[in-house]
Amino acid sequence: MLRLKGIIYLALSSLLIWHEFGTPKSGNEWIPQIEKWASTNPTLDFFVTILLLVCGIVVLLYFFKGLSFTFIMGGLTKEEYARTPWAKITFSGSISSHLANSSGSGKNNNIEKAKKYRDSKFSTMSNEEMANDYRKTAWIDSLDSNSTKNASKAKKYINSKLSTMDNETSYKWLKGEK
Repeated sequence: MLRLKGIIYLALSSLLIWHEFGTPKSGNEWIPQIEKWASTNPTLDFFVTILLLVCGIVVLLYFFKGLSFTFIMGGLTKEEYARTPWAKITFSGSISSHLANSSGSGKNNNIEKAKKYRDSKFSTMSNEEMANDYRKTAWIDSLDSNSTKNASKAKKYINSKLSTMDNETSYKWLKGEK
């Protein structure tokens, strides 16, 4: 499945690169037309230039991702692929989840992630260890029940602080060990 995905990425990104830079100048290239349209307004010109730069980087990234899927990682299973660095590069949810976390929209994704990790840790512990660790981390369960202004600020701060930590570090921080 990865090989097919790689072929599609490679074909589409190669087509875009060839259309813009590989053929002799025919006047059908999109970048000069977009730049000409945007040159009427300096502010618009700046934003369009930045947008074209980002689009160029994305096309190159998908070109190299397609090469990798097609020729290097094409035979990997989903589990094996999930352990590779390419699996961490996604555009579908990364920008929207970052905006949701930073906008103060009330979503506490990092807090929920820490709770899930804590619960998964409990499955490997004895009852005594689980009770002790739950006693140390139970305060995080009460964050959702308090909706006062200061509690909301604290919740945002905790969510932000947890975003900079991996699962194990955040679990130790919740227990007060770090």
